[in-house]
Amino acid sequence: MLSKLKKTIKHSIIYSLGNLSSKLVGLILLPLYTEYLTTSEYGILSLLEVTSQILILMLGLNLSTAMLRWCSAEKDEERKRSIVFTISFSTVIISLLSLIVLLPFVDFFSVLFFDHDRYSNYFTILFFSIAFGILNLLPLSLIRVQEKSSFFVVITTLKFTVILLLNIYFIAFLQLGVEGVILGQLIGQILFTLITLPFMIKNSSTKFDLVTLKHMISYSFPLVFSSLFAMILSMGDRYILKILSTLSDIGIYSLGYKIASFINVFIIHSFQLGFLPLAFKYAEQNDSKRFFSKIQTYFTLLLVLSALTLSIFSLEIIEVFTSDESYFASHLIIPFISFAFVLKGMEYVFSLAFHQMKITKYNATIVITCALLNIGLNFLLIPLYGVFGAAISMIISYSLMSFLSYFFAQRVYFIPFEKWKLLLLLFLFVLIVSSVFLFVNEFNLLLRISLKIIIVVGFPFILYLFNFYEEIELLRIKQSWAKWRNPKRWKDNFKQIKR
Repeated sequence: MLSKLKKTIKHSIIYSLGNLSSKLVGLILLPLYTEYLTTSEYGILSLLEVTSQILILMLGLNLSTAMLRWCSAEKDEERKRSIVFTISFSTVIISLLSLIVLLPFVDFFSVLFFDHDRYSNYFTILFFSIAFGILNLLPLSLIRVQEKSSFFVVITTLKFTVILLLNIYFIAFLQLGVEGVILGQLIGQILFTLITLPFMIKNSSTKFDLVTLKHMISYSFPLVFSSLFAMILSMGDRYILKILSTLSDIGIYSLGYKIASFINVFIIHSFQLGFLPLAFKYAEQNDSKRFFSKIQTYFTLLLVLSALTLSIFSLEIIEVFTSDESYFASHLIIPFISFAFVLKGMEYVFSLAFHQMKITKYNATIVITCALLNIGLNFLLIPLYGVFGAAISMIISYSLMSFLSYFFAQRVYFIPFEKWKLLLLLFLFVLIVSSVFLFVNEFNLLLRISLKIIIVVGFPFILYLFNFYEEIELLRIKQSWAKWRNPKRWKDNFKQIKR
């Protein structure tokens, strides 16, 4: 089992480096956005980003996930190349049709979203970016199948470096504002397509397999609905805030969400990229259930520790990224969204049973139910509590989603999860963050930061007091400390990890 854990951690870390590049772009550009964009303009940008992600998901039909599933299980290389070609050809047709359908309606979308047609050019750029974004899902899935995580890091880092430099040029020098942001993203998407095109051609044949395509669509189509409603669950509150509140409130909420989403992009998404192909391979092995149980426990520990750090330092983080006091209220949103992402990460591991047993209808039913609940809660709570109503709605919805996934997944593929440890982690997060906001934030800067560092560093030791660790785990921790405490041995240690 230890070798499996090492392999999971290795690929997740490498994929996270690729995801970190994208997150660093967002973090590096936050001071630029808050300097050159008003809270209302940042709200406009947030709505465009959410719309882009939703349309890429809907129009892409989740075929990249189907390709990942079929190619991971396929042993025949020629069949695998045929699958890649079939999906690639189909996706090109989908992207072209999407442009043909969407471009005539740019004025309509501008009026629908922002009550004026002067933003039509935003949607023209956005729709081209979406078309290339749909295409770019395929090479990422194929890279995961082949476990070429280093290649993943190189191409994603290059893409987001270009986007970073273009955004700085377009916003700071050309003063293009929101238009400059989405234009930089379009150029980055085109560059990514050109770089990965030789890789896709190399791994494709010219044989179109209609029968297999039908099977893959029947697998992926329910996932479109579950993924779409999952996205509505996590991002749909921006649309409801537009209806019930102001663009300025959307900007404040989105800044807090952006910082908290570090957990989603850097940890959850990286884990999904590295772990899903391995999960399909390990599921049939004898010790798979204990393996998945321990993965859930320590994945949740990582999520809680990350959420705890972001939450208790939220005030300082916002002050670093902006001097505009109109954005300062964002720090109060971060703990809510961070906690919701912890629940989302837990739900992902619970729901793997549905993918393993190929019963994806459970995913769709659970996510749709929780997304509809979230919409209702937003309409109920936003008028009462403003942006905090949206954050509370998100927590309640993800709590139900995690519980339902656990409840039904245990019936199709039972795993003895360490429930009391998971609940302990959630309880300690709420207790510690509440205490910090009630008491510690009132102290002067030096004392405040010192106490927060002690809390974060001391969290694993607090867990020890609750008998969180097994004897074998404590032994492994001691062995790891002995192995890594001497910097002179780090070079050899890293060589062993690469093997």
